Amino acid sequence: MYKVEIVPEAIQDQAISRRRKMEEERKKRFFNSKIRTMGIDVQKLEEQIKKKNEMKEIEKLRDKAFDNSLIQMGQVREAMEQKRKQIYKMQCQDLDDYRKNQQKFEFRREFDLNDPKRLYKDKPARVGDDDPRKSVSGCQFFGGEDLTEKDRIKRQKEQMRVWALEQMAEKAERRRQEIENDINYEDYRLKCSAECRKLQEEEKRIRDLQLSENVEYNKRLAELKRFKDYNYKIEDEKQNMRQIDYQLNSSKYILKEENKINPYTNRLRMDSYKGMTPKEIQDILDYQEYQRQENHKKREKELENESKWYLRTTVNSLANDLLCKEQERQKRELNKKITEENQKQAIADKERKEFYNKVLYTNVPTDAFYDQFNTSSR
Repeated sequence: MYKVEIVPEAIQDQAISRRRKMEEERKKRFFNSKIRTMGIDVQKLEEQIKKKNEMKEIEKLRDKAFDNSLIQMGQVREAMEQKRKQIYKMQCQDLDDYRKNQQKFEFRREFDLNDPKRLYKDKPARVGDDDPRKSVSGCQFFGGEDLTEKDRIKRQKEQMRVWALEQMAEKAERRRQEIENDINYEDYRLKCSAECRKLQEEEKRIRDLQLSENVEYNKRLAELKRFKDYNYKIEDEKQNMRQIDYQLNSSKYILKEENKINPYTNRLRMDSYKGMTPKEIQDILDYQEYQRQENHKKREKELENESKWYLRTTVNSLANDLLCKEQERQKRELNKKITEENQKQAIADKERKEFYNKVLYTNVPTDAFYDQFNTSSR
């Protein structure tokens, strides 16, 4: 197999051209802001978006076709349903007309047997005594038949009218008698009421008399009860006086010094104790006076302590106020100094800014200044 010799200059030229081509493609990617910031294939994405939009359009058309087909089928079904209902209605109407016109009740074969007006339509057996339909064997005329029926009915009606008039007269007479009986009953009732009032007045008089007698009897009983209560009260007071005299003069209820102290326990005897002596009472009063004096001294000492504490509190409050005022003064001086420094700093910043804008940044950049940027992707 033969070997082919490759010239190094050609290989180098190909490598240089390939690198230049890659560099140009790299510049396109780097200098395009959308591709550089997003880092994606925009063309591919645009193709995908276009295909997606086409698919959406196709899907919309397909859905629209389905909707139209569904609407058309619904309209056809609705029309068929309306036609079916109309046909059914016409059939029912024809059936009713046929039954009404061709199948009447009087068209039946057995209508003569079931006709409800058969007897009204039939002729009577005899119209009168001179009816030519009468025959010897027809049994339409018999002996004893009432041929004066109309006159008899007329006389009966007249008799009924007379009876009605008689009944009306009897009813009026009965009503008059009832009114007369009511008047008589009312008179009798008034007489009975008068008698009852007389009896009630007599009963009230007797009851009042009995009540007055009861009142007099109760008064006598009350007087007797008051007399008995007075006697009982006097007797009770006499007994109380005797008991008091017994308690005052009895040795059992009189306190004695020799019986006051128990010799065995050297304590007061509760069974014979009748109260404190004047000396014991005076001792208690003296001790109470001593307690009042002690309480007065204690109160004076508390007032003195409170005055000292109030004075100390006042002094501390004044000192605190002075200290707060001094702190406020120092704070105002500090704020004043800070304000002056800020003003000086603001003036210096303003001068520096004017120097930058009017002295330092006076050169205007030319196009050559901007062309030196973005010349290489490295």
